[in-house]
Order: sequence, then C-alpha cells, then structure tokens
Amino acid sequence: SKATFAAFLVASVLLHEVASSTMFVSQMAFFAHVSDPAMGGTYMTLLNTISNLGSKWPNMASLYLMDPLTKRQCLGVTSAVEAFRNGEEC
Repeated sequence: SKATFAAFLVASVLLHEVASSTMFVSQMAFFAHVSDPAMGGTYMTLLNTISNLGSKWPNMASLYLMDPLTKRQCLGVTSAVEAFRNGEEC
C-alpha cells in the first residue's frame, strides 16, 4: 500500500542520513588524527577536498556518459512519421 511504501521511504532516508553523518564524523576524526597540529586546519582542508573530489567523480562520469549510452528509437509507424514531418530525430 501507499502508507507502507511511504514508511519504507522515510525509514530508508533516515538510515541513509545516520550512516552518512557517521561516516563524515569518522572521516573527520581520522583526518584530525593524521594531520600535523603545526599546520593547523590547512592539511585537514586539503584531505577533505581530495575526499570530496574522490566521491563526486562517479556522479560526473555517469551524467557525462548518459547521453552517449542512451539508445533512442521510435515506437510505431505513426510516431516515426510524425517525427519526420516535424523535422525531429527519431
């Protein structure tokens, strides 16, 4: 039912947020542990920037490859004829 699906969706989002926050805190604790106190927060900022770039490139790559990997086709004769008449690609 819709209520069950909504409850599952809310529970999934809450679980994701808890896991994400836990990973972020543990990652920052690790960065604080390995960084040199003499440099201040500069090294922690560098490590965090590299971590952010490393986690974002799969999103960028998948969005970039979406258009070349998409197969387009017209379904049915009438839609192909309509597309041709309108000067559109099928």
